[in-house]
Amino acid sequence: MFNLLSCLIMPRKLDFIPYARPVLDEEEVSEVVDTLRSGWLTTGPKVNKFEAMFSDFIGCKYALAVNSATAGLHLALEAIGISPGDKVITTVHTFTATAEVIRYLGAEPIFVDIESDSYNISPECIENVLLTHTGVKAIIPVHYAGQAANITKITEIAHKYSIKVVEDAAHALPSTSNNRMIGSISDATVFSFYANKTITTGEGGMVTTNNKEISDRIKVMRLHGINRDAFDRFTSNKPSWYYEVIAPGYKYNMMDMCAAIGIHQLRKAYSYQEKRAVIAKNIAMLLRCCLLLLLSMLLLMIYMHGTYIHYN
Repeated sequence: MFNLLSCLIMPRKLDFIPYARPVLDEEEVSEVVDTLRSGWLTTGPKVNKFEAMFSDFIGCKYALAVNSATAGLHLALEAIGISPGDKVITTVHTFTATAEVIRYLGAEPIFVDIESDSYNISPECIENVLLTHTGVKAIIPVHYAGQAANITKITEIAHKYSIKVVEDAAHALPSTSNNRMIGSISDATVFSFYANKTITTGEGGMVTTNNKEISDRIKVMRLHGINRDAFDRFTSNKPSWYYEVIAPGYKYNMMDMCAAIGIHQLRKAYSYQEKRAVIAKNIAMLLRCCLLLLLSMLLLMIYMHGTYIHYN
């Protein structure tokens, strides 16, 4: 008991715990080196391969790699037609990127409360907002900490009111809802590959959709509104100098250096998820032990204080 008390009262200096420490193996290192030696560093064959692997993994028709999930959310909202004056429903419980992309397009975020058990956006609250607000064009549900929101109910509500759903699935790889992979259900879904996510590319994201029009629009808008990919311009039989800028796009493309990491990270997504579950279980157990220890200490202090009073 004395040792436990001394550890709590006079804790030892612990090693620094980083915010995020990605697991990178030799496969990722070799793939990055291969990319460096290929001479093709920006959007190219590795991005194409990563996108194909990702669409197969999710079970969707299209997967479009971008340089961040924030970029992906921006592109997805633009692709479904969000414009100034529109309203977009989202959750109060999320990172700033979810709401700020709504502002990028001059639209207004409408914040909705969460469920007390899942911490995800409440479908009931969404419908209450739709009954009292006009001009709502889309919903952005967030799968908090990777736990899937009630996307079945949310998409039912969206269909009822003829609005779009863009899922913020930054933490939700690989997650499912009613045995369907998140990323294969709604109008568009956006994943993050930031360093603290289940899989990482350092910086990066992916937009998935089954809608060809949304896919085509994102493909153009992620690279300056140009109607041909950089890789296509330099490998096509058509003159490489010819392309058309068909819209004022953005610089949101992923480069091959990042995709090279993602190719191998994706293959380990389920094993990483299992390891995180074990870590979470261990942390929960240790927290319960700490609580029991603190309660024991409190009872001991009450007893010692009573004894002190009794004998004095």
